[in-house]
Amino acid sequence: MENKRILIADDEVAVRNLLGLVLGKEGYELMEACNGGEAVELAKESPIDLALLDVVMPVMNGIEAMKAIKEIDEKTEVVIMTGNADFTDLKRTLTENGGSDYLVKPFDNAELLRAVRGALLKRECRVLDECVDAVSKDRIARLEQQFAQKTRQLRESQISYMNMIESSNDGVDIIRGEEIVYVNRRLVEIFGYEDPKELLGKPVSILVHPDDRERVVGLVIRRQRGESVPSKHEFKGIHKDGKPLWIEASATKITYQGDIVSLAYLRDVTDRKVAEKALKQSQKRYRLISELCSDFAYAFRVEPDGTLANEWVTSAISRITGYTPKQLRSEGGCESIIHPEDLQIPLGQLKSLLSGQSSEVEYRILTASGEE
Repeated sequence: MENKRILIADDEVAVRNLLGLVLGKEGYELMEACNGGEAVELAKESPIDLALLDVVMPVMNGIEAMKAIKEIDEKTEVVIMTGNADFTDLKRTLTENGGSDYLVKPFDNAELLRAVRGALLKRECRVLDECVDAVSKDRIARLEQQFAQKTRQLRESQISYMNMIESSNDGVDIIRGEEIVYVNRRLVEIFGYEDPKELLGKPVSILVHPDDRERVVGLVIRRQRGESVPSKHEFKGIHKDGKPLWIEASATKITYQGDIVSLAYLRDVTDRKVAEKALKQSQKRYRLISELCSDFAYAFRVEPDGTLANEWVTSAISRITGYTPKQLRSEGGCESIIHPEDLQIPLGQLKSLLSGQSSEVEYRILTASGEE
């Protein structure tokens, strides 16, 4: 069979080189253009079977180029490549302008080849249309309809997933080996960057503070190898300006563009970690002050049913009452040593405290030896 001629039009050299590498291995004859205007001129000079057109290009965008190429030869099939995951606009573009299919960036080699082969099959059917009988035409039409339906379902699923990732409140990255191959907009914002291109192709260690770098990179590599590693963990990240930040990560292993990679959802928990640290320091200082007091102190919380639950008591309780904190808990807490005749006094104080009023009272307690 004669080799099919494919025109690749994209303003990014890296994209053209990658597509050329994949399609060249399949034996296709390739032509390249860096903008829509150049693509149209090449189509005028030489007949082509398929045009792969990026939507956003200088001089002439992909949609305008598709219309012009279709005017040159309506049997030329066109596959649109776009980073815009709006299915409604893509579907309308294909329907109104005769496009065969579309690819949503980033796409893998399998998706590319599936779209290319489907488009070329459609062109072949168009060329041979007049040479087949009515039965064959009907069968081809049904096959085309089934293929189009499956393709549409696949694309809709792909777009839904991409929309979900791009609109996520968490940062998302895909790591191949140690290399970052995909990041969503939220991850770029979390780490203080302006454009995903600043991170793509860089080692994942660029996002990790030196304190945790070896551990985190090790987890990424081991996960891709299929080793047993935690699916959730926290690590110390690093902002573009060098400031540390705390990240909560949920990661798994997936297949991406034919390779085993690590997919991770990252959440900035710096504010929570700072608050936790401040709370612990405050509690430590408060307890230290309490331990230095000659009197004993204790804290309790009020449960929903109105009962009291002891949270902590200072060690001075042992010197004053003869009970250790452990013994006191086993006896039912601090309220168990209150003199029965005075029990209503602290209960009344509790009501005042719960109503927002400060209160100072005196009541008797019973020591371990039974003394008041």
